[in-house]
Amino acid sequence: MRRIFACLLVLCLAPTVLPAGDDAEAIKGLLQRIRKGDERAIPALVKRGEAAVPGLIEVLKEGNVDVQPHVMAALGQIGPPAKAAVPHLAEGLIESTNDVLAAQAALALGRIGPAAVPELIKALNAGNKGRVVLAARALERIGPAARDAEPGLVKQLKAATEPRAEAVFIDALVALGPGAKGAVPALVELGKKSKKTPVQIHILIGVGKIGPAAKEAAPYLAEIMNDAKEPPHLRIHALQSLTQIDPSAKEITEALPEMLKGGIWPRPIVIETLALTGPISKDARAALEEAVSSKDALTRIYAAQGLGKGDPRDRAVASVLIEGLQEKNPQVRRQAAFAIGAVRPVDPAVRRMLEKVAGDSDPAVRAAVAAAIKKLETK
Repeated sequence: MRRIFACLLVLCLAPTVLPAGDDAEAIKGLLQRIRKGDERAIPALVKRGEAAVPGLIEVLKEGNVDVQPHVMAALGQIGPPAKAAVPHLAEGLIESTNDVLAAQAALALGRIGPAAVPELIKALNAGNKGRVVLAARALERIGPAARDAEPGLVKQLKAATEPRAEAVFIDALVALGPGAKGAVPALVELGKKSKKTPVQIHILIGVGKIGPAAKEAAPYLAEIMNDAKEPPHLRIHALQSLTQIDPSAKEITEALPEMLKGGIWPRPIVIETLALTGPISKDARAALEEAVSSKDALTRIYAAQGLGKGDPRDRAVASVLIEGLQEKNPQVRRQAAFAIGAVRPVDPAVRRMLEKVAGDSDPAVRAAVAAAIKKLETK
């Protein structure tokens, strides 16, 4: 009797697996609900993933403008497995006279990802004013994998006449990361033409996000950083971006003594800069040693990173970074892990703490911790 009960229990707990035919019928029923405008069917179709894509394409091709937004939303949520729908969505983006449908198509293409890049480039080259902006936003979502779109984005940036459109193309280029290297001269040229405007701020911040690949922007950034006639916030943005591009730039080294005196330069930003350059002078070391005791956790992390560049055996550095890994704020924990990877403290307690927090609840922190452990292993 006990054996019979155990067998029944196992059967009850086993997951129900629908035969392929039953799943096809379920998809067919869900598609019928979509045809009737029932958007509540979308989550169930999305769960079916690639299996639902052919049916969704058929419904899309039927041309019901009341239903098409729901179909596009489902395809976008399915993501990369919906790549077969790219040509049909691209048609909606480029050829549809319905702006709402075009926007929904662009959103879906951005979510599908790299497979959509060739069609989005075609949309850029088609030149429709509103649609090129939608295509640029989709390419921004795709990011570095859309690097082939750089020439088209530069072309549209140069042709844009409205600041809002310029900002969209700038953001799309910046999202390409190192893939936007060829766009840097155009960005600098526009920055010089757009003095003291939101577009210039977009560019000053953006070239820093591109990173070392934007080294052609360094002279432009240094010029703004050192010009006392420029608004303080622009000079600060220029400093931060120049630090991201080349922390060893002589312009930073030459300007830091003046920055350490205060003035327009916020102390946390100066400390963040020193985190990358290291203690380049006695005054810089004194500033970092003072900042290690700051009430702000991020400032302490940056200060420890800067000091650690000068001496990775410094126990105070190890102590601050270990504490940083245990902070409530995930941004602080992530930065602490990054700093450990950059400094590579010799104190074995640092490695033990990294292993202890390797299962952090935040995925970005987990990735940073894993990267730090790897760097310590290759020391």
